[in-house]
Amino acid sequence: MSGLAGFLALDGGSAETLVLQRMLAALAHRGRDGQNTWSSGPIAMGHQAFWTTPEARGEIQPWRHPSGELVATLDGRIDNRRPLRDALVARGLAPRADHDAELVLRAYECWGEDFARELVGDFAVAIWDGPARRLVCARDPLGVKPFYYHFDGHHFRWSSEPQAIFEDPTVPRRPHEGMVAEMLAGYLVSTEETLWQGLFRLRPGHTLTVTRDGLCLRRYWSPESAPEVRHASDAGYAEHFRTVLEEAVRSRLRAVGPVGAHLSGGIDSSSVAVLAQRLSESGAASARIEAFTQSHPELADDERPFAEETASRWGIKWHVLLPDPPGPGHYEEQARRYLDFPDYPNGTAWSLALTRLAASNGCRVMLTGVWGNAFLEGSVEHLADLLRSFRLAETLRCARAWGPLLGGTSPASVVFNGGVRPLVPAKLRRAIGSLVRRRIVPSFVPPAFARRAALRDRLRAPEWVPSYPTFAQRGVCRAALSAWNIHASEIMERGGLQHGIEERHPFTDRRLVELCLALPESQRWRGRTLKWVEREAMSGLVPESVRMKTDQPELSFLHMDALAAAGGEHAFERLRLAEQGWVDAPRARALYRRAAELYARRDPRYAELVGPLWTIHGLELWLQAAMGEPSPCP
Repeated sequence: MSGLAGFLALDGGSAETLVLQRMLAALAHRGRDGQNTWSSGPIAMGHQAFWTTPEARGEIQPWRHPSGELVATLDGRIDNRRPLRDALVARGLAPRADHDAELVLRAYECWGEDFARELVGDFAVAIWDGPARRLVCARDPLGVKPFYYHFDGHHFRWSSEPQAIFEDPTVPRRPHEGMVAEMLAGYLVSTEETLWQGLFRLRPGHTLTVTRDGLCLRRYWSPESAPEVRHASDAGYAEHFRTVLEEAVRSRLRAVGPVGAHLSGGIDSSSVAVLAQRLSESGAASARIEAFTQSHPELADDERPFAEETASRWGIKWHVLLPDPPGPGHYEEQARRYLDFPDYPNGTAWSLALTRLAASNGCRVMLTGVWGNAFLEGSVEHLADLLRSFRLAETLRCARAWGPLLGGTSPASVVFNGGVRPLVPAKLRRAIGSLVRRRIVPSFVPPAFARRAALRDRLRAPEWVPSYPTFAQRGVCRAALSAWNIHASEIMERGGLQHGIEERHPFTDRRLVELCLALPESQRWRGRTLKWVEREAMSGLVPESVRMKTDQPELSFLHMDALAAAGGEHAFERLRLAEQGWVDAPRARALYRRAAELYARRDPRYAELVGPLWTIHGLELWLQAAMGEPSPCP
């Protein structure tokens, strides 16, 4: 874990080392263990160090090849260290040091621009190849580690966080209306653009090569290239899944100090915590495990009893905290610090107290169960596979099972959206989809702004479709690797790091992701039971009450409480968003009044409104920060 920054001049000039220093200063919170820089002619690279593995203590980044011709900076962790080292040794490129930056540099020396496909782990990398006069950047398959860049045709700048890019005074601050419109519409489509014109994120699973000829973006990872997984029984799938998940957990226990684990009481976080404790007890990992739980005793579905049962059964040192939500100043500070959309009340802000407690207990690493939902809850598009095979009775049974999981949707609607619609040819489907999306653009988005931002065209843009044989696999893959998940992952990463915690997510392990996507749909869900294979795999390991628990706490009230603390309806007055023509302020206030009325009556329909409301509020805080204005919130 660390922070990256760099500057490359492609116009024949020298690198702006003073700009690099300012960029690194903006990333100082990522460098608790010091910073270093390296520059030569057109290139300047910087690194803010935060040691979260024992080997990292021996790193001095930017890390240089003995010839001085190759230089690398790495934010992240390589998890396939042994097989990667063996492959390098077999090719006569034995690593000279034991840390991950050396492995990455040797991998590039061995495989060139294809090096990233050999890496397993969470990483953002920048490598300067002096002889080839090129910069090669790469980001892990799911985008756990962030990488932002700006290129104006003459200079290429990169950083781990967006605000550092703007430390170069020549980079203009121009809001990107297209991305603002996507967020307000509730459909994030672009996986590359940001809220700023000209500021991009490197797409997960891609490399970016920078030369005088320009930029070359290449996909190096496609999950569907993994082999098909077929076993003769549920037991075979369960054993396979447990083995891969355990390896994903073990890989993430390489840490400095004790390792924390978010323990919510659900199957995902419980599985991770239990496997981590088992590995620790067996000696397969040296880390001491401590679990952290956020309790809401006022809720009927408080998960504390389930977390307590898991921790007690395995003797895990357990910490439980009562709610301590941050005030409005937290979100304002996030927007100012990162010049980006702030936290979500049910995201990193919700677990802020846990993060601080873990850091005060000496943890630098926190395991989570995040992303388990994305890859293991299946896809309603399985109905299209059934219809295509003329299995009509099974289609109806599955539609009836999915209805309650989709909030009480009727079987007919489930069959149409999950079964019929995917079978419509792609061009016709996009045309129909654009009409549907146009009708559901929120009323608070002015039509003139939607036209100016070309919102209709943006929402109709063809999406990447993985070449899986089934509709279900394609649906799971598209949803899991969506722009929304990339956005959420970046917020989650910086939220933990700000307080000295690197969050590690075993369910983002490339090997586990490939396995989950290769499973038959019957292993992801069966009847009304989601995550079937995981529940089978953890039989006898997690308490039975946890293993068969299918409900999750509803935390939308956190948004309403945060909006009330920010001023309630007054937070939607004198909106800068309205002055820009992006939001209809009276309609936004009416939406808040409606949500507040439903919330006061304990009508669960309020939860449908908190997303749009928080998007408006978050964008307002971002825009005020972008304009250098104080927030009007009390």
